[in-house]
Amino acid sequence: MDIKDFVSKKNLGEYRESCLIIALQNARVLFRRDKEENAININICEKLDNIIEFEPFIGLVNYLLILDMIGVIFSEKKGVGERIEDVLKRFGDNLSKKDIIAIYILRNTLAHNYGLADKKSKIKFILSNSCVEMIKHPIVDWDGDFSTKNDNSTSTTINPQKLIDKIEEIYEKVKKEVIEGKLNSKLEDDELKARFTVITN
Repeated sequence: MDIKDFVSKKNLGEYRESCLIIALQNARVLFRRDKEENAININICEKLDNIIEFEPFIGLVNYLLILDMIGVIFSEKKGVGERIEDVLKRFGDNLSKKDIIAIYILRNTLAHNYGLADKKSKIKFILSNSCVEMIKHPIVDWDGDFSTKNDNSTSTTINPQKLIDKIEEIYEKVKKEVIEGKLNSKLEDDELKARFTVITN
């Protein structure tokens, strides 16, 4: 299987589809974006008869899982956190260590619990499209006590639109490097097919 097709095409031939592109297109639609071009597409709401609330957690989960998928395929790191950190360091344009940790912990809290607080890492999140920064770190680190009431000063605020824009940028950089022959899969072809493609008929 051609890795260049895998990162750029949904249909790979012989009824096989790329899970990376499926996840990307699904995430785009859930954020009112055109699934092919990533442009804002308000008409999606009308087509879906308003049956879903836009900007749900699941769209953000998809984008965060895309980071993990890119890590599995293109990083030699073994652990989930290490893979995501590697992807963000290589393609994220000098994100700080605190930013990288926050993105990884957000991935964990949403993917594992569909929630926004992680007691072990002592990080809790607020999602806000009005936040000027992609990630605004708390004035005071949260102590892990759920009874703490001063959410604004102890929470990490994430602007989901800015975060998904960053993940879209990372995807485009990865795709460009693959197409230019600068980046290749760390997986054998059979493993890549088995884990990250689906057969449809």
